[in-house]
Amino acid sequence: MNKYLAIFPVFVSCLLSAVAYASTGEYWDITSTMEMPGMPMAMPAQTFRVCQPTDHEIDPRKLNHNNKDCQITNLKISGHKITYSISCDHNGEVMAGNAEYIVHADTSEGTMHISGKSHGHDMTMTQTSSGKRVGGACDPEAEARDRVNKQEKMGRDIRDR
Repeated sequence: MNKYLAIFPVFVSCLLSAVAYASTGEYWDITSTMEMPGMPMAMPAQTFRVCQPTDHEIDPRKLNHNNKDCQITNLKISGHKITYSISCDHNGEVMAGNAEYIVHADTSEGTMHISGKSHGHDMTMTQTSSGKRVGGACDPEAEARDRVNKQEKMGRDIRDR
């Protein structure tokens, strides 16, 4: 099961849609659930506190600037609705899918569907999220760097097992 979860942090980063490139931000609580057919048990919902830029510009491509394995395409922003496709190729294992989010000033909700290979196994997953602005000042750039560093360390720890 841990092998399948190795890719989870990559998609959580995209799911959070925290366009971490502004110098000032505010905190949001994002609750995420994941469903994977064939898993022996359902993953419990997880809540993350993330730093969102206060300018409210949402562009997941800007979040993805530190992840060379993933590409975001077909981005469409219409009013409060954001849709895009994502494709990740990590050492020849390709995962691809699509996402749709609705983002308002104080709330957000969305779904991402992903399928492909992880550690040589076919995998399909659906993540849903909901977010609520909780406020408080933060630095999105610093928090994005910290998150990327933690994800890289987690990936190394899992590979080293």
